[in-house]
Amino acid sequence: MFSYFFILGNNPALSVAEILNKFQPKKYSLINKEVFRVEFEKKIDEQKVIKKLGGTVKLAMIKEPVSAEATPRQAISNEITNNKLQITRLAKATPRRANKLQNSKVQTSIKEKNHKPQNFSFGKDSKGQAMGNKIPAEPRKNSEELLGAVEKYLPEKFEGKYKFGFSFYGESSSRGGYSKNSHGEEFNLKKLAMDIKRELKAREISCRWITSKGNNLSSVVVAKNKMIDRGQEFIVVTGQGKKYLGITKAVQDFEELSFRDYNRPARDSQSGMIPPKLAQMMLNIGLQGRVTIPDYPSYDKAIISAKSSKNFITLAEARASKIISQGDSAGVKNLSQNSDLSLQKDNTKQSPTDQVLLDPFCGSGTILMEAMLLGVQDVIGVDVSEKAVKNTRKNLEWVQERFNLSKKNSFEVRVGNAVKLAGIIKEGSVDVIVTEPYLGPQKKAGNIEKVKKDLEVLYTGAIREFRKILKPGGRVVMVWPVLRGAKNSFMNPKIEGFKIVSQIPGDLKGVESTDRGTIVYGRRGQRVWREITTLEKAS
Repeated sequence: MFSYFFILGNNPALSVAEILNKFQPKKYSLINKEVFRVEFEKKIDEQKVIKKLGGTVKLAMIKEPVSAEATPRQAISNEITNNKLQITRLAKATPRRANKLQNSKVQTSIKEKNHKPQNFSFGKDSKGQAMGNKIPAEPRKNSEELLGAVEKYLPEKFEGKYKFGFSFYGESSSRGGYSKNSHGEEFNLKKLAMDIKRELKAREISCRWITSKGNNLSSVVVAKNKMIDRGQEFIVVTGQGKKYLGITKAVQDFEELSFRDYNRPARDSQSGMIPPKLAQMMLNIGLQGRVTIPDYPSYDKAIISAKSSKNFITLAEARASKIISQGDSAGVKNLSQNSDLSLQKDNTKQSPTDQVLLDPFCGSGTILMEAMLLGVQDVIGVDVSEKAVKNTRKNLEWVQERFNLSKKNSFEVRVGNAVKLAGIIKEGSVDVIVTEPYLGPQKKAGNIEKVKKDLEVLYTGAIREFRKILKPGGRVVMVWPVLRGAKNSFMNPKIEGFKIVSQIPGDLKGVESTDRGTIVYGRRGQRVWREITTLEKAS
């Protein structure tokens, strides 16, 4: 079995729902509100998998639980005393390194004997007395445990500068170089990092400790510092009364998501601005892992990978020189041909079947773009606005060309009314409907109760048509607006012929859904939040 930590995004419930639908794992657990654990029978292609998950920030392989019984550092000291560890390392070392190892241990022993704590202030101890420069016993113990676990995964040899860092999930605070998790355990992070640097120096490895202000490194920091390829990010997860150690294998590709969002030829706030991440999550919930993820090059990665060549240019330079522009794709094509960017085949269990996916309120085509990138063979877009239909066509042509999607991926976009779908789409021909419909006036509405009533009429009519064109057992993943300020903020359209399918298992505690099994998505300060609703047609 291969165990992974999925570090969840801003909406843990939606992130968990996406993972469960996409992989349908047999063994999983929520470690804490930030971390979801999943076990696979086979190793997955982490880099490829995370590109297809909108709600996962990092993907880390679990290495081991961090034992609390005996401190590994004490065990290491005992081994050194008995000459076991020293003999093992010296046997492998060159004469020059052997001398360095011996000197390093001697110097370390002297330093530990004459050690004086650094001038940090850590507040008061449990008896209310000022701690001053005293190093608390628990942080020292916990740090030694963690050091013993981490040391096993440090490289024996490394060319260039090795970059390492730590992220702690399940914590509540940090102060003065100490990190504190939700169980009250503290880690002396600075001492831990210095011990690791000392160990790497003994192995003749140049290194750099990557830090951040918070308790964990962002995906941007990990990516920018190339820690996956040129180092390691160690993930320390606390929850369910246990501590686990993992190593990050992939992070969410913020550059590519931004590229798809802002470089497509048509963006129109009036035609809908659903974020690509949310579109991916909704699609994965609707598709339930029934498509094969295609191999395609990422053009942000194409530019980045060209760094090793003499003709390297930055993304900003490429945009400035119109290599990445709306009208010129030749530069991008040539660049991608010179880069070996083919992705490995996905090893996760999936049954490839042709799926027909419809977005009846397609807007600018974001959902359809993401569906094609996820491997859906046939996508259909419908919108009452001719401008929206033109924008969607432009964007789908763009994504098909720029990401070199197979011509087998077909799309069709039509002008039409969502409440009259059966007149333009064959009944019983659609597998999945994923859509964000018209959510009401963009600016503050005068009569919010009237807006709510009008939207319920619109959605009831559309859902009636969905029932006609969907296959038996077909799914609808749909946004219903939560109009904050109305007497009853939640929508209540009629859903005859459908049932709401809850995406969070009843025995999974720690992530929230509404009483009717839907998931609310929104940020503080937003006037309109989104209620992600999954409907299933009766068989």
